[in-house]
Amino acid sequence: MLDILIEDGVMENKMNSLKKNLDSVKTIYFIGIGGISMSGLAEIFQKRGIYVEGSDMKSSDVTEHLEQLGITVHIGHRADNILQNIDLVVYTAAISEDNPELTKARELGIECLERAALLGLLMDDYQHRIAVAGTHGKTSTTSMFAHILMAAKKDPTISLGGHLDLIDGNYRYGGADYFLLEACEYKNSFHHFRPSVSVILNIASDHMDFFKNYEAIRKSFKQYISAVPKQGTVVINSDIECWEELVEGVEGDVFTFGEHRFLGVEKVGASSSNSLKHKIHIFCEDIEYEADGYPSFTVFKQNIVDQQKYKSKIESTKNSNDIQGREGAEQLGQITLKVGGKHNVLNALAAVAGSLALGIDFETIKLGLEEFSNSKRRLEYKGEIHGVQIYDDYAHHPDEIRATLDALTHIEKNKLWIIFQPHTYTRTKALFDEFTSVFAGENKAENKEGKNKQNECEIILAPIYAAREKPIDVSSKRLHEALLKKGGVSHYFETFEEIRDFILKNAEAGDVVMTMGAGDIYEVGEMILQQ
Repeated sequence: MLDILIEDGVMENKMNSLKKNLDSVKTIYFIGIGGISMSGLAEIFQKRGIYVEGSDMKSSDVTEHLEQLGITVHIGHRADNILQNIDLVVYTAAISEDNPELTKARELGIECLERAALLGLLMDDYQHRIAVAGTHGKTSTTSMFAHILMAAKKDPTISLGGHLDLIDGNYRYGGADYFLLEACEYKNSFHHFRPSVSVILNIASDHMDFFKNYEAIRKSFKQYISAVPKQGTVVINSDIECWEELVEGVEGDVFTFGEHRFLGVEKVGASSSNSLKHKIHIFCEDIEYEADGYPSFTVFKQNIVDQQKYKSKIESTKNSNDIQGREGAEQLGQITLKVGGKHNVLNALAAVAGSLALGIDFETIKLGLEEFSNSKRRLEYKGEIHGVQIYDDYAHHPDEIRATLDALTHIEKNKLWIIFQPHTYTRTKALFDEFTSVFAGENKAENKEGKNKQNECEIILAPIYAAREKPIDVSSKRLHEALLKKGGVSHYFETFEEIRDFILKNAEAGDVVMTMGAGDIYEVGEMILQQ
């Protein structure tokens, strides 16, 4: 069989041919089966009655779970793991072209398919296909959607990038109507998806080992958005720079969301909000934070019926702030989240907009959102030792770090200890100045709510988590030195044991310790709690 990787602009008949081939597949081999998305796919296809096996570089809780399900997992990538009886080999975007298993599969003429391409084909079988994209917030927002769809009794199939207690894992095999997944932009993976509801949370510079620049990232998102069908809906954050350009030409409806009411289209050339099929804008007011740091807010729906009416009002008002946020908008109700941070308020608004596009009523949306608590590794409370609270967060981009730190300002504490493990050399190098700025700024920041002003903050850096990369001319030690030059309080340690011992010696009752990063830094928090 041919080695098929679905590239941008692939012909429809090739996709149809591949779908027919998939119907005859009896054995699938996953290279990198321990990955969060790959493991979910493996379980889905096992439940479909297909024999599944795979490999990963090291054993983990995920691989052990798969083995308990009867899935064979080889530790290490070796050519002799690939046998002629395998019908399909699936690999991730992180797998190199010279991987011995991938090479052997091609030599044997076994059909090979990138993970996202397989996921896209699987997704096509469903009537309602919800994909959540964006540089940040995908897992949290997809998890919110999962709670809403379950509350609405839609029996969704779900593919997540993290663990969700509601489904006791990162995937759920449900009915044939609703498919919910995260859509990652890395290596244009999300171009394989054709969602009926496409959610865009934000766009920022990231994955610079693949994308040439920020404009290349925007271009990739625009192509992804263009896949939404005429009967579909694009849900996009109106705070994204020139969001209108991204959705121009989309045949489906456009819903927007944001912290504030919609005040009109600024840059669409000759277009208008009506020509963009802009139907709904979701925004909020009255954000307040409880003692535990959880926000409550009032949600409004603004029907974009006559854009010129709003545009005229804006033009006749010298200060757009004079326009009352609630004017011309329907108050849907109040929501109180069980997750902290303003970024999660925006994530919730995205989930509200997307759920309304699916025809779900607000009371059900509210029920789902208010039942949601954090996914694993998203502002996750791990425990307490000697009065010191331990948290963990997946943040590994400066924008994500900033959002997480903002959420922490609403938690009463004495000193804050941030244990950060940079993720990949290329990201650390490309965003070095941004990392320095966000951490140096946190050292000097005052609590924004006026409580516990001048909270002390110390940064502890672990070595860079390489993931798929080889070392280049950047290091955590250099980041540590840059922070010191900016007047920050920073420490650098080579091992997790050194970090654990430092925290146990220096953290005091009333302090908060936050492990942060997309690698294995969460293990430090677990090591501290085990003492």
